[in-house]
Amino acid sequence: PGSMVEEGDWLATLAPDEGHRLVAFFPSAQAAGRLAPGQPARISSPSFPSMVHGQSIAHVRRVAGESHEGRLRAELEILDEPPAFPLSPGLPLVVEVETDRLSPLHLLLRAAGTRFAAGTERDTAARR
Repeated sequence: PGSMVEEGDWLATLAPDEGHRLVAFFPSAQAAGRLAPGQPARISSPSFPSMVHGQSIAHVRRVAGESHEGRLRAELEILDEPPAFPLSPGLPLVVEVETDRLSPLHLLLRAAGTRFAAGTERDTAARR
Protein backbone atom coordinates (compact mmCIF):
# COMPACT_ATOMS: atom_id res chain seq x y z
CA PRO A 1 0.00 0.00 0.00
CA GLY A 2 1.07 3.55 -0.64
CA SER A 3 1.92 6.23 1.88
CA MET A 4 0.30 9.60 2.42
CA VAL A 5 2.24 12.78 1.74
CA GLU A 6 1.31 16.39 2.29
CA GLU A 7 0.48 18.74 -0.57
CA GLY A 8 3.63 20.44 -1.79
CA ASP A 9 6.00 17.74 -0.46
CA TRP A 10 9.01 17.32 -2.73
CA LEU A 11 9.19 13.65 -3.69
CA ALA A 12 11.09 13.30 -6.95
CA THR A 13 13.31 15.13 -9.42
CA LEU A 14 13.73 14.22 -13.07
CA ALA A 15 17.42 14.26 -14.02
CA PRO A 16 17.85 14.33 -17.83
CA ASP A 17 21.53 13.29 -18.18
CA GLU A 18 22.53 9.92 -19.72
CA GLY A 19 18.95 9.17 -20.69
CA HIS A 20 16.13 9.82 -18.29
CA ARG A 21 16.75 9.15 -14.64
CA LEU A 22 14.52 9.91 -11.75
CA VAL A 23 15.43 10.55 -8.14
CA ALA A 24 12.55 9.65 -5.83
CA PHE A 25 12.15 9.88 -2.07
CA PHE A 26 10.17 7.27 -0.16
CA PRO A 27 9.06 7.29 3.50
CA SER A 28 11.87 5.50 5.37
CA ALA A 29 9.52 3.57 7.65
CA GLN A 30 7.95 1.77 4.67
CA ALA A 31 10.91 1.64 2.26
CA ALA A 32 13.97 0.81 4.38
CA GLY A 33 15.06 -2.76 3.71
CA ARG A 34 12.48 -3.21 0.95
CA LEU A 35 13.94 -1.15 -1.93
CA ALA A 36 16.80 -2.74 -3.87
CA PRO A 37 18.60 -2.18 -7.18
CA GLY A 38 16.96 -3.97 -10.10
CA GLN A 39 13.38 -3.81 -8.82
CA PRO A 40 10.86 -2.86 -11.52
CA ALA A 41 8.89 0.37 -11.23
CA ARG A 42 6.03 2.16 -12.99
CA ILE A 43 5.83 5.93 -13.34
CA SER A 44 2.63 7.84 -14.00
CA SER A 45 1.37 11.38 -13.50
CA PRO A 46 -1.91 12.90 -12.39
CA SER A 47 -1.40 15.36 -15.28
CA PHE A 48 -1.44 12.50 -17.83
CA PRO A 49 -3.93 9.77 -16.78
CA SER A 50 -2.31 6.38 -17.39
CA MET A 51 -5.48 4.90 -18.93
CA VAL A 52 -5.06 7.39 -21.79
CA HIS A 53 -1.34 8.18 -21.89
CA GLY A 54 0.23 4.99 -20.52
CA GLN A 55 2.99 4.66 -17.94
CA SER A 56 6.75 4.83 -18.08
CA ILE A 57 8.64 1.69 -17.13
CA ALA A 58 11.75 1.98 -14.97
CA HIS A 59 13.94 0.05 -12.57
CA VAL A 60 15.74 0.99 -9.37
CA ARG A 61 19.43 1.75 -10.03
CA ARG A 62 20.61 2.80 -6.57
CA VAL A 63 19.21 3.11 -3.07
CA ALA A 64 20.79 5.33 -0.41
CA GLY A 65 22.40 3.53 2.50
CA GLU A 66 20.64 5.72 5.05
CA SER A 67 17.60 7.95 5.24
CA HIS A 68 17.60 11.72 5.54
CA GLU A 69 14.77 13.60 7.27
CA GLY A 70 12.62 10.46 7.28
CA ARG A 71 13.00 9.82 3.55
CA LEU A 72 14.99 7.22 1.66
CA ARG A 73 16.51 8.32 -1.66
CA ALA A 74 16.33 6.01 -4.68
CA GLU A 75 17.59 6.60 -8.21
CA LEU A 76 15.56 5.02 -11.00
CA GLU A 77 16.44 4.56 -14.66
CA ILE A 78 13.59 5.04 -17.11
CA LEU A 79 13.54 2.17 -19.61
CA ASP A 80 10.43 2.93 -21.66
CA GLU A 81 8.65 6.25 -22.10
CA PRO A 82 5.38 6.20 -24.08
CA PRO A 83 5.18 9.02 -26.66
CA ALA A 84 1.82 10.11 -25.20
CA PHE A 85 3.39 10.53 -21.73
CA PRO A 86 6.22 13.04 -22.12
CA LEU A 87 8.33 13.29 -18.97
CA SER A 88 9.64 16.75 -18.25
CA PRO A 89 11.22 18.49 -15.23
CA GLY A 90 8.61 19.79 -12.81
CA LEU A 91 5.94 17.27 -13.81
CA PRO A 92 4.20 15.75 -10.74
CA LEU A 93 4.81 11.99 -10.74
CA VAL A 94 3.62 8.85 -9.01
CA VAL A 95 6.33 6.17 -8.64
CA GLU A 96 5.34 2.59 -7.79
CA VAL A 97 8.18 0.15 -7.07
CA GLU A 98 7.41 -3.58 -7.02
CA THR A 99 8.91 -4.79 -3.75
CA ASP A 100 7.05 -8.12 -3.44
CA ARG A 101 5.36 -10.52 -5.80
CA LEU A 102 2.93 -12.87 -4.10
CA SER A 103 0.32 -15.31 -5.33
CA PRO A 104 -3.31 -14.77 -4.27
CA LEU A 105 -2.90 -17.73 -1.88
CA HIS A 106 0.10 -16.10 -0.17
CA LEU A 107 -1.81 -12.82 0.16
CA LEU A 108 -4.74 -14.67 1.74
CA LEU A 109 -2.45 -16.54 4.15
CA ARG A 110 -0.63 -13.30 5.04
CA ALA A 111 -3.95 -11.57 5.77
CA ALA A 112 -5.16 -14.54 7.84
CA GLY A 113 -1.88 -14.60 9.77
CA THR A 114 -2.16 -10.89 10.51
CA ARG A 115 -5.71 -11.31 11.78
CA PHE A 116 -4.71 -14.32 13.88
CA ALA A 117 -1.73 -12.48 15.38
CA ALA A 118 -3.88 -9.41 16.13
CA GLY A 119 -6.50 -11.63 17.80
CA THR A 120 -3.81 -13.32 19.92
CA GLU A 121 -2.49 -9.93 21.06
CA ARG A 122 -6.01 -8.82 22.04
CA ASP A 123 -6.61 -12.07 23.95
CA THR A 124 -3.30 -11.71 25.80
CA ALA A 125 -4.04 -8.07 26.68
CA ALA A 126 -7.55 -8.99 27.90
CA ARG A 127 -6.14 -11.65 30.26
CA ARG A 128 -3.77 -9.19 31.96
